[in-house]
Amino acid sequence: MFKGPDPVRAVGDIQRLRLFPVVFAAPQPLRGALGDDYGAPCSALLAEAAALIDSWRVEEPMAADERQLALMAALLLPLRACEIVRDGKKPTALTDHIILDSIKWKRKHAEAIAALHAAAPELLRITQSLQDLSGGLAGAGEEVKVQLGRVLRRLGKIGLVRPGIVLAPLLTLYEAAPLGVDPAVAYAESAGARSASSEAPKIPSSAAEGRAARLESCRSLEAAMKAFGLSNCWNAKPLLSGKDVMGLLGLKGKEVGEAMEHVTDWQLGHPSGTSAECQEWLRAKYEKSPEH
Repeated sequence: MFKGPDPVRAVGDIQRLRLFPVVFAAPQPLRGALGDDYGAPCSALLAEAAALIDSWRVEEPMAADERQLALMAALLLPLRACEIVRDGKKPTALTDHIILDSIKWKRKHAEAIAALHAAAPELLRITQSLQDLSGGLAGAGEEVKVQLGRVLRRLGKIGLVRPGIVLAPLLTLYEAAPLGVDPAVAYAESAGARSASSEAPKIPSSAAEGRAARLESCRSLEAAMKAFGLSNCWNAKPLLSGKDVMGLLGLKGKEVGEAMEHVTDWQLGHPSGTSAECQEWLRAKYEKSPEH
């Protein structure tokens, strides 16, 4: 259905026929925690994601595989906190079960959905940081650039930057509150998401106003990515190699890996920086703080 011309309508039909728990089936022990109609918020988020993608990517539409993963991630967003425990084994995410067992997608798809669900709250917090900048993007500090760069690197390596940007503002919707978990936990998470959004100071007076705010969030993240020089950061080569770091600081073993993480962060915060500048900064950092 997600490869068809209208997945929103297909899932909507499944929901209207009360077949959502059959097609996107959860194990029986979780049915009580999820309620009889967990398809309602899922299908609502799917529809909102599709509308947001169509509004945002007018001139440069998403590739088919990007769009499919973005829509599936939105559909399963309310189920992101649910876990299945079987025979005392390690808990398994309900989203993995649905993707692998219920609709028979591949393991790489389950991993992609998990990555998107993990990145969405981080991107939402970054959006709020960008909106709070008094001087616009030009006034952004190194910290927010590094935070954004880290998430973009993770998503970019698996081709999911644009789906991640779409998913983040959906967390501001009430339908995105996690199902199947302690209500207090669900409330805290959804309230935190709403407070980290442009919608928090003023409740949207209409669906159109809310969508406009979410569309602006997508545009804000995309603009920041370009303004900070992070548009292709996931493909950037490190300014220093592990061998360079070992020679510069005399480090060995896992300490080299830790230093390389510092190099990556510096590069994200200084996309136009040179190898010499990075060496100077890294040397100073290790001289100042033995604990780095």
